[in-house]
Amino acid sequence: MAESSRIRLLGEGWFGGLAVQVALLGAVLALWYVLVVGFDVPEWQLPTPARIFGSMVNDFTTIAPHLLSTSRNVLLGFFISVALGLSLAIVIYFNAPVGMTITPFINLMCIIPLITIVPLLMLWLGFGNEAKLIAVVLQSFPIVNLNAFASFSNVDPLRLELMQSLKATRYQTMRCCVLPDAMPGIFTGVKLAAILALIAEVTSEIVGGNTGLGAQIIQYTQYMKMPQAFACVFYTALFGALFHQSLSFIERQLVKK
Repeated sequence: MAESSRIRLLGEGWFGGLAVQVALLGAVLALWYVLVVGFDVPEWQLPTPARIFGSMVNDFTTIAPHLLSTSRNVLLGFFISVALGLSLAIVIYFNAPVGMTITPFINLMCIIPLITIVPLLMLWLGFGNEAKLIAVVLQSFPIVNLNAFASFSNVDPLRLELMQSLKATRYQTMRCCVLPDAMPGIFTGVKLAAILALIAEVTSEIVGGNTGLGAQIIQYTQYMKMPQAFACVFYTALFGALFHQSLSFIERQLVKK
């Protein structure tokens, strides 16, 4: 009985939060429409939300291949970043000398602005997906690595002592003790990496490229096709929101509160 009440309360909280978000979004769009119409803002400067949503529907067949290109690179680069970041974090955790050697370089990747690297990648690798994919990985995997290693380092020492007293191997310690305890921190890095992956991909497309939502935004803007440009922006935001919510759903299933 208590469990069913808890599930009902969680559902009510979820739907209530969603209703508030939808209402707030509707209010923002309504204010946007009123200001654009009231001040007679020309469409080439700022279109109304209705024109943008109309473009999202009417121009979908044109935008869809670019949406697919962007999402494919983001997802592939994200999964590579997560695998690389977690693997390096595990190596650093069990081998301090390796960590002392490579951690400064990982920190350096977090500091250097991506936009300064993308032109060099384009020069070396061309304007294809390879340069964009590498940019996504370089931007995303350091945050996964740093959050994972920090989470590994903050595992309850009593649990580690228990594993040692049971003569557990490194693999058993990692699987049964370290990973479950560090999972919330790991997912913090993973969700941040998802955001950075999308930013890196769209930035790479804007800097140089003929495919992807970023490239389309530049192209539409140059020809003053602002409804289409904003449609690409909205599709980017929609993809990012769905991606982040999917990771949050996975986190709720895996992380024990």
